[in-house]
Amino acid sequence: MSQFQFSKQIAKTSLLYAGLALGLVVALPLLAGLAYAVRFLIPVLVVGVLVALAFSPAVRRWFTEEADNATDYKGVLLPTANLRVHPAHSWANIESGLAQVGLDALALAAIGPPSSVDTPAVGTKVQQGDTLFSVTRGQRQLHVKAPISGTVVAINGKAVGAPGTIASSPYGAGWVLRLQDVRADRETTSLLGGKRVRRWFRAEVDRLATMLTPAGAAPTMADGGTLAPDLAAQIDDAQWAEIAAQLFANPRG
Repeated sequence: MSQFQFSKQIAKTSLLYAGLALGLVVALPLLAGLAYAVRFLIPVLVVGVLVALAFSPAVRRWFTEEADNATDYKGVLLPTANLRVHPAHSWANIESGLAQVGLDALALAAIGPPSSVDTPAVGTKVQQGDTLFSVTRGQRQLHVKAPISGTVVAINGKAVGAPGTIASSPYGAGWVLRLQDVRADRETTSLLGGKRVRRWFRAEVDRLATMLTPAGAAPTMADGGTLAPDLAAQIDDAQWAEIAAQLFANPRG
């Protein structure tokens, strides 16, 4: 390397270090000022959040939903995140053109553990909203609506042979039948899922509670916040007819 090239390299290196030093001189006061400002900004942000929580229902609802890890509401199991729920309380777990179908926990709380289940034959084609299967307990029968259109390809023998499974594991082993050729691309928009279904389901539990007595005081456990485990036994025939019609889209009579 020539003397000229060496001197040029030294000059470049010196300029680089000088630039870095100048950058630090400028940046350090800025960072210090920012850190000082943040000390005052954090309390302002905390106060702002507290005010928003106090006066904004939308903000409170957002915080509640983000922190929502509950598995039940007032003793009734919430639908799991993978399900799509029909407004008449049937559900579908849809994967690759197949849908596993069952009945949600609120409907089962209202009718009680089924003593029998009546399903269509394999090969039956159903439309969304049609009666898909029925569960019976004593003299009461609940006609369950198809959450989605399709063709019946399988029946859960465990649920048919031991109908109590439908109540003990409503979103798992208690599935009732499986549909194929489902119209997921066209029909899931009318179903509820994710955080939306949890919010709706809680409102439906409260709606059932309100319907149970003229005063709107549902039978509860001793803690005052959980529906009684024997809720179905405390519902009279007139109340059942109204509940079946309004919540589960069953015909009156």
